Parts: sequence; structure tokens; C-alpha cells
Amino acid sequence: MYRFGGQVSLNHHRFLLRPRESRDLRLLSNVIHLTPLGELTWAQDVFGNSVATANFTGSTDSLVVESLSEVELTSTAWPVFPVSASAISYPFRYTDEEWMDLGALVRPQ
Repeated sequence: MYRFGGQVSLNHHRFLLRPRESRDLRLLSNVIHLTPLGELTWAQDVFGNSVATANFTGSTDSLVVESLSEVELTSTAWPVFPVSASAISYPFRYTDEEWMDLGALVRPQ
């Protein structure tokens, strides 16, 4: 919510209000409420995001944007990899052999 000190005219507003769909995330519904009412048009940017552009008429002393999305996630849980006992607490010490394998990566850039 935005509140203004007096009546203002709103310019075009661009919103990224919904998640980008993928094979693991499906958008089931997306509802957007604007106060004051505005006309929404949709486009897709080069990254695949849905971009809403709102055009407002008249003047107002506040702007409220509400977006509610329902999604379905079908991805599997992230794999849990075993952690070496020596690496459970951080910072941890590399062995001398590991330091040698890291080589130039251990020098500050």
C-alpha cells in the first residue's frame, strides 16, 4: 500500500506479480486487485516472466496492489547428501591433501 500526501495522477506501473511457470511449478490461479481500479495488460519478457502493466485514470491519494496466486509444485524433494563429520561445523579445516587439490582457488582474488 502506498499513501500519498494529496491527490496524484498515477503513471503506468509494471508489475511482476505471478510466479514463472516451469515443468515443476504450475499456476492454478492468479487474482490481482488494484485500488484504484486500473486496466491490466499482460506481456512476457525475454526471461519468460509474465509482466502486467497497469494504466490508471483519474487521481488518488493511495495505491493498493494485491496479488494472490495458487500454485502446484510437483518437484521431488531436494536430494540430501551426506556431510562429512569434519564439515558439520563451519568454518572447517581442509586436510593438507585437500589444500593441494584446491591449488590456486585458495588464494584471494
